[in-house]
Amino acid sequence: MKDGASATYGSDAIAGVINIILKDDYDGLEVSTKIGDTADGGGKESNTSLLFGTSSEKSNHTFVLDYFEREEILNAARFYTSSSNQTALRPDDPYASHSRSSSGDPGTIAFASDNTVRTPDTFGNDVCPAVQIVGTLCRYDYAPMSTTVPASERVSFMYMGNFEMNHTLRAFMAPL
Repeated sequence: MKDGASATYGSDAIAGVINIILKDDYDGLEVSTKIGDTADGGGKESNTSLLFGTSSEKSNHTFVLDYFEREEILNAARFYTSSSNQTALRPDDPYASHSRSSSGDPGTIAFASDNTVRTPDTFGNDVCPAVQIVGTLCRYDYAPMSTTVPASERVSFMYMGNFEMNHTLRAFMAPL
């Protein structure tokens, strides 16, 4: 495909478009359903498609109705993404604990004009928990609040048709 459909809708959409183009003279009814799930839960997918077509000597019409739904997969649901602090998974990597955001909760304030001296925010009761301090920075673990795969739901409809008006003129309508 020349446009961005592959980035927007994924490889299933490209395969669907190619299959429909090949079925421009389809005559009949076809229903298909795919259901998938992950071994660790979350991310369940279902896709149902209805293909209907009529074809005659002078015309053909193809209609497609498609429904896709996928559950989200939360980072917190997987041990390898449940924390942005990757020290436990990469013990030999000195930067594994630095994967957390430098926008800490409660935060880190730079006091020096050259940004070399930083200290966790200790104003009032906003003391950064020790587990979130890396060096002198308060690091926030954003992973438990993020998703690995977002939830998705889409409904699609497509029509393609041809009509032979005479031996030299044909009218058609097709998706772009």
